[in-house]
Amino acid sequence: MRQYGKAGPVVWLALAGVASLQAETPENIAAKIVYARGGMARIQNIQTERMIGTILVGDQQGSFVREVKRPGKVRMEVTLAGKTTVETYDGAVGWKLDGIAGNGQARHLSADEKSRLAEEADVDGPFADFATKGTSIEALDKEWLGPSLVWKLKVALKSGETEFYYVESTGYYILLRENTRVSDNATTKSDTIYKDFRRVEGILFPFTVVSSTDKGDPATILQFQTIEVNRPISDSDFGLPESSGTPTPMHFKQDTRYLPVSGK
Repeated sequence: MRQYGKAGPVVWLALAGVASLQAETPENIAAKIVYARGGMARIQNIQTERMIGTILVGDQQGSFVREVKRPGKVRMEVTLAGKTTVETYDGAVGWKLDGIAGNGQARHLSADEKSRLAEEADVDGPFADFATKGTSIEALDKEWLGPSLVWKLKVALKSGETEFYYVESTGYYILLRENTRVSDNATTKSDTIYKDFRRVEGILFPFTVVSSTDKGDPATILQFQTIEVNRPISDSDFGLPESSGTPTPMHFKQDTRYLPVSGK
């Protein structure tokens, strides 16, 4: 155990914060996460989301469009090196048109891909009405994540998957998500960092999302340019993608803020 000198005011404030955290229950934390995001009424009022932005994978930068519609529909288009990959899920059937490694024809999603898209189509998120969804939450510990004192939450989904969320202990923003997936007898651990929080129609969104895995692949950085809530979206957007691979409707210039720094 590390030894420190006489505790100053900052230390005592931090200790007082830890003491108050100990009184929290998983149900209280989940409720505060929902409230911080905008409240249950606002969240349940969301019928569609449309997100447009830039994507950076290694030294390749492109654009993306993500559309979500209740109940359980999602479409993701990613354009890199002039080629567009489209994934769609209409709540029952999913498709993928791989513009990079595919043969120009859409195929059915694999079981793992379908599960991932179904999770992304959940507009409410894992903490809203979590018990009704068959999700259980356990508050494991308090720890420091950079400068933030966070709750580490263990979230067991109805599907059998377990995720860990790191939630800022005063604003109750989700800062980090850890996930482990098993596919074809291979286990992949991933981290997703959420930053640059802003409100759209009273709903809190992270405008920067950074994802990485333990496989050594380059991190994926999503930088949202616009987020629209309750914009009309046709159900046909979530069906079989056109074989040509529809390009995203916006093109972005190279943004050096998100390029890798030489030597790192």
